[in-house]
Amino acid sequence: MIELKTGKVTRVYDGQLNTDVESYLVTGLQTGEYYSFYVQTLNFNGVSQQSEELVVAVCQAPEHIDSPYFVSATK
Repeated sequence: MIELKTGKVTRVYDGQLNTDVESYLVTGLQTGEYYSFYVQTLNFNGVSQQSEELVVAVCQAPEHIDSPYFVSATK
């Protein structure tokens, strides 16, 4: 993971001890910040190239959403 504001690089998961994991939830991200993620694999052949980069913005959950209301209907 790369924090785009600071350029800080952090390994968020190392699957060497559990190769069955196919997803991982990253916690502790800051609302309003942008992060970049990529994946690499390691096996007896060495380290793979990086996957394509995924850039995400951390958003806040919506609040105070109006309840749906009936507009019209036809037969």
